[in-house]
Amino acid sequence: MPNYFEISPTDDVLTLQQGQGAAGFAVRYVGERSVEAKAKAVALQGAEQAWLQVAKPATKDMQSNQTQTFKVLVNVPPGTSAGRYGLRLDVMSEDNTDEEYNQGPVISFEVPELSEPAPKTEKGFPWWIIIVAAVILALAAGGIAWWLVARNDVDPLDSPAIPLVSQIDFSEAGGGFFASDAYLSSGIAVVEAKPQGSYCAGAVPTILPVGRYRLPNPALSTASPGNLNSCNAVNLVFRLQNPASKISIEFFGANTSYLLSAYDNGGNVVASDKANATPYNYSTPSTVTVSSEETLIDHFEFGHQGALTMIQSIEITTPDKE
Repeated sequence: MPNYFEISPTDDVLTLQQGQGAAGFAVRYVGERSVEAKAKAVALQGAEQAWLQVAKPATKDMQSNQTQTFKVLVNVPPGTSAGRYGLRLDVMSEDNTDEEYNQGPVISFEVPELSEPAPKTEKGFPWWIIIVAAVILALAAGGIAWWLVARNDVDPLDSPAIPLVSQIDFSEAGGGFFASDAYLSSGIAVVEAKPQGSYCAGAVPTILPVGRYRLPNPALSTASPGNLNSCNAVNLVFRLQNPASKISIEFFGANTSYLLSAYDNGGNVVASDKANATPYNYSTPSTVTVSSEETLIDHFEFGHQGALTMIQSIEITTPDKE
């Protein structure tokens, strides 16, 4: 079978947390035309297809020699038999699925043994009496609390919701390439490069090390696969784990206008901000901030195509869930 898509997993083994996990893949298109590449998750080694889902978007535009990242979400239901299961990612051209089609390597994941259930208690003392008594005490305590609040004219419903703020400081990261979902725990589901046209079509996200462009600390940027010194000036796109109301980025770079654009889940721009950087001034980073309270932010894009990208930190504000 001709090789059109080179599919490389970020890890050979996927570790699940409470039955859930995400497998990342870097996909490079080596054909000679522009295509819409469609990713498909395939269950193997006894796994069920219903456990797997390709994170959106599952179809991406690709140019020759361009690399895109895809992610397969795994959700194993409770009660599944313990054992080793597998999956792979297949990628095909949307308009030529029979010929331009390649299979990725197998990724394994382990479903652990369930702990032994607690032994059944013999019929004896009527515990329902204690449960009823506890409910009565809880209701009484709630009545006293309500009386104390009312007495002080304080309505807890008037208290404002406290937003959740998370910050990712890339100055503490290690240099080099990383998985597209490496910052999932910090609120970013996927980080990916967004080249324009043929310029650095295969660029991927990376952490520039100390000393590169005189950096005193590491910074988030882009690079050509296998070469940290090439393609450091490509826009970055961040897809959020949960919708956000505010995004703030501290960055370094060139004396040109860097643009931060925020989008809703339909791909519409909901807010944007611009700022210039001062070349080689690493004492005070430049800042861009966008906020949108009514229409929440699903993903955002940052950079200036052709101008050096170096992000020091990203702050994500998520509305408090009532």
